[in-house]
Amino acid sequence: MDIVSTNITIINTLKNQSPVELAAKVDTGSILLVIPGEIARQFEFPAIRTELVKYANDANEETAKRTVVGAVQRYAQVKSQK
Repeated sequence: MDIVSTNITIINTLKNQSPVELAAKVDTGSILLVIPGEIARQFEFPAIRTELVKYANDANEETAKRTVVGAVQRYAQVKSQK
């Protein structure tokens, strides 16, 4: 798995709000997009479920319950960081 740096643009598909661009690091092995809670609240993304997620921090694999939100549309241009 690689980590790549990119800028992503996100919008809430349910609201008439301006898009915002964020600098991001993306784990190519991840199956979910993670955005800061402050951004999720600012854009009023609706919570759709709670999910147990696993973080791969070196040899220590932590788990935590996190809120999954919906109505996120994102655009990204990926640049490899090796």
